[in-house]
Amino acid sequence: MKDKLLLGDGDASMFRNGWRFFLNQALLVLSFLVPHRRGSVVIGAGLGKRFMGNPKYLYLELLRLREEGASLDFHWITENNDICDEFAEKGWPVVHKFSWHGFWSLLRAEFLVIESGMMAREVLHDVAYAWLFLGRFNVIQTWHGSPMKRICLDALKDRGMNSIIERLFFNLSKMEYGSYECVVAQSEYDQKILSGAFGNKNVPIFGSARNDIFFGTVRGVENLEDMLQLGAYERVLLYAPTYRESKAPVMNSKVFNHRAQPLEPFSSNFLQQLNSELAKRNWILLVKKHHLDTALTIQNELTHVVEVGQVDDIQELLVHTDVLLTDYSSVCFDYLQADRPIIYYVYDLEDYMHETRAFYINFKERITGPFAKNETELLSLILQSDDWFNAEPYRSDFLRFRREFQRFSDGLASKRLLQYMNLRSTGYPVAKAIEASSATELIESR
Repeated sequence: MKDKLLLGDGDASMFRNGWRFFLNQALLVLSFLVPHRRGSVVIGAGLGKRFMGNPKYLYLELLRLREEGASLDFHWITENNDICDEFAEKGWPVVHKFSWHGFWSLLRAEFLVIESGMMAREVLHDVAYAWLFLGRFNVIQTWHGSPMKRICLDALKDRGMNSIIERLFFNLSKMEYGSYECVVAQSEYDQKILSGAFGNKNVPIFGSARNDIFFGTVRGVENLEDMLQLGAYERVLLYAPTYRESKAPVMNSKVFNHRAQPLEPFSSNFLQQLNSELAKRNWILLVKKHHLDTALTIQNELTHVVEVGQVDDIQELLVHTDVLLTDYSSVCFDYLQADRPIIYYVYDLEDYMHETRAFYINFKERITGPFAKNETELLSLILQSDDWFNAEPYRSDFLRFRREFQRFSDGLASKRLLQYMNLRSTGYPVAKAIEASSATELIESR
């Protein structure tokens, strides 16, 4: 990538942040002067740092189509030098965000695909240079999970609109969210929540591209079976908790600040006991912390409870997981597609609801459970997972829950989104493109 730093990506300084905003304003102005290149797609995720989420699996689907002979114009955009080098070696289309090629690709792209967009504490964005990204762009927001906790505009309202700066931040965010081409949903529940949280009426139900991995229609890129030696174990369990942030003013640089003293999920004695029980059965528990979590720690001497921070994309772990342990994370909605046991470890439910974000749903009424409030209950549910998961009425409740939060269970989410983009590119109005692309039969007959 010879030109990767021609625009200069600076450092973690005021100069870097100012430079990012300048480049964003240049994109804003030039977007009304530079025509889009029909069929061109630029894809990014992880605030420009990671290869993950729905954009990753849409990109992999495009690579598969290209291998089959399709002529496609698409690139992954990132400011991560390692990703650039790795993709270039593989011959995968990639551009560095801080290159002339990256800047020009953003201006010329007919569609920009993202999964997050921005984080208030960081001057970062999936595809752009900073979080206020406005202009004549067709941004497709694929988001990163069915919302269980209040997000985006709803979360900003909850945190307070007491100052001019907070109100300004809210209104600027509303402008960006409302300008998106569409926000992709997985269900009618998603559709309602995302429409309000983004202030955007175009919320098609296509499903999540990342969940295609459960159906084998798209494959991951990490060989976790070898990397983690998963084949050596009879059963793989995964603990994937959400992030525990504190409530704080929007512009206090603490919007996603970790709680000062979060409750520890596991005692040292419990981890030793759990490790012993898992070893007897030749099971392993993988611990995947939220990428912002700095509190949860796992002792290195444990043989069957292992932290897997080196795995960037949780979806590649989920496909190998036999039992999921989580809490208030939307990962539970994705894992419904696996049709395997989910245990909700809610040791700090009251504290979480009081100190962090409110829920869109009544957690214990809408979620099927089972719920473990302490370590004793958690261990019992783990060891008896086969019994309660296959028993009635739990089984019927679980299937109802999956139908409620996942309209499609067919591995065709990427194809629906690509169909939509193709129809829009050929001149279909948004509503007709959504209607046509939501028809499973149309996709399956191609």
